[in-house]
Amino acid sequence: MLNAQNIKLAHGKRAILDDISLSLLAKDRVALVGENGAGKSSLLSVLAGEPADHGSVEKAKDLRIGFLKQVPELDESVTVLGAVETAISHQLADIAEHQRLCVELAATAEDKMREQLLRRIDLLAHRIESNGGFDVQHWVEKVLSRLGIKARTQKIGTLSGGERRRVDLARILLMAPDIYLLDEPTNHLDIKAIQFLVETFSRVKASVLFVSHDSAFIDELATRIVELSNGKLYAHEPPFANYVENKAVRELIESRTLHRRERLLVGELVWLRAGTPARTTKQNARIDRAYDLMEQIAKDKDLQQKKRLELEMSTSRRLGHTILEFDHVGMAHGSRILFKDLNLKVVARQRYGILGLNGCGKTTLLSVIAQKLRPSFGELRFGKNTVVIEFDQQREKLEASKTLKETLADHGDYVRLNEENIHIASYLERYLFSPNDANRRVDTLSGGEQNRLLLAKLLRISANCLLLDEPTNDLDMTSLLVLEETLLDYDGVIFVVSHDRRFLDRVCTNILAFEQPTSARDGESVIAIYPGNYSDYLRLKARQSNLDVKSSLKAESVTEKLRPERRKTKRSFKEEREFQEMGSVIERLEEERAALFAEIAEGQVFRKDGAEVQLKLERLAELDVEIEKLYSRWQELMDIGSVAGGGAS
Repeated sequence: MLNAQNIKLAHGKRAILDDISLSLLAKDRVALVGENGAGKSSLLSVLAGEPADHGSVEKAKDLRIGFLKQVPELDESVTVLGAVETAISHQLADIAEHQRLCVELAATAEDKMREQLLRRIDLLAHRIESNGGFDVQHWVEKVLSRLGIKARTQKIGTLSGGERRRVDLARILLMAPDIYLLDEPTNHLDIKAIQFLVETFSRVKASVLFVSHDSAFIDELATRIVELSNGKLYAHEPPFANYVENKAVRELIESRTLHRRERLLVGELVWLRAGTPARTTKQNARIDRAYDLMEQIAKDKDLQQKKRLELEMSTSRRLGHTILEFDHVGMAHGSRILFKDLNLKVVARQRYGILGLNGCGKTTLLSVIAQKLRPSFGELRFGKNTVVIEFDQQREKLEASKTLKETLADHGDYVRLNEENIHIASYLERYLFSPNDANRRVDTLSGGEQNRLLLAKLLRISANCLLLDEPTNDLDMTSLLVLEETLLDYDGVIFVVSHDRRFLDRVCTNILAFEQPTSARDGESVIAIYPGNYSDYLRLKARQSNLDVKSSLKAESVTEKLRPERRKTKRSFKEEREFQEMGSVIERLEEERAALFAEIAEGQVFRKDGAEVQLKLERLAELDVEIEKLYSRWQELMDIGSVAGGGAS
């Protein structure tokens, strides 16, 4: 379908694309990965038709390409519906012409004219059916709904950047091109919308080339992984873990020195592998190679001390016992209640992931915590020492015309951090910039590089409450690992909105989920609180669903003559204390289980004494039972509290 040969592209003296070739065939689903600024967006632009310095791009005749850019180029004067319908304008015109000819046929009596009209109508009907049929409005509505686009008549110019991205994605899906070129398609999507993309692209005959750093999305969709690094392309077989391993090995061979990126890559690889209970011989061989790599990296301790880069945050001021306390907090937008009755005491080192459909109120909740909005109901109390900083997904805190040095350095060539002056070159290196980048302008950075810069700017501030709205958008894998490492070392409390499931798994200690009970009015949510990370949340939701089914079946079997058991409506003091402490207990046991599982999965443990191995396996089984019992007990206490409080407890 498309064949690019010997493509070269340079920005100044820097080679972005260095004599690369790439072919796309029907049903190919290729993930394009690489570090921020590597040139991934530039490659997509060349494939879409922009000229390169050298090389050729050959395309099949009448090939249609749908190109999702990082910054949409939509007519700001049209409505959302008008913007997406431009993708099917030919189909709508054909349907309108078909209807007109049918009316004309009904009014024509002459046989010869009727025969001509029938031929034209048949040709149009065949073309309409081959392009998706007559019911295009149903497909338009489905795509808009599944991508969380609620506005229909709102002008494009009034939408946020994330809303425009979703509209542009909807336009391209409706276009149904032969080739999809997608630059970070999962940005600004909730998890259900991401699953819709996986379902859609898995069944189309078109080829898909997509830039993404969402490893779960890549594993679900990609048939190939292509890495762009230093102007060259490297091919990898899925899953994402193979790319991580291959990259780590290649970089070690190339440099023969210990770099931060290599250590982070190895840590990523271990984490990915630890989540695979069933292993083939081939997988075990890869794991052995990975651990050989780690041993080689760990050998030179002196080099490790010299090269190790510590990513510091400004030390939070005295934390205090309670950082935030929500007392029946709720928020309304006009007559619509987004959420209500949120009761929560937030203490140090808690990291809350916020989940929910687009438009449910996740960003609004962050705005309430940032004191940009006052709660419509209840009270939000701040601790005496609480200071809040906020990461804005629109990057509004960056000035495009400033250099990186002007953005970060408050004292000439130095950045002030923890009462210490750090040279701008050293500070930039901590966030994986080159010292030579100090005089680069912000508007020359890629989207991921701008996100890294914004983090570098915010994390100089002494604060104990960090708000992150989609911080992983556009971040490459190494930058994402740097962010994770930083957050795990943070002493304060974190609230993060993210669609990246693996990021939520690594970082979060609790989940705040916007849920819509069947009894709630349209658009109204309650915020349920779950202990643990995203995977724990999924297990609890599955368990809740099973309990609901069992309760329903049990209720149907009880005769009307039996008096229903009286239900507790309030937790006792002892039960309330048990409920409050349960999250930390579950977290501790989950951490012990994860560490033990990783050790067993490594395989090295089986070279030790058999009795010791047996003890470890028995402890792993015990932990599974203990954790299961705790989750069941947590559900019991949650049900009592929800009745008493009328909402999340």
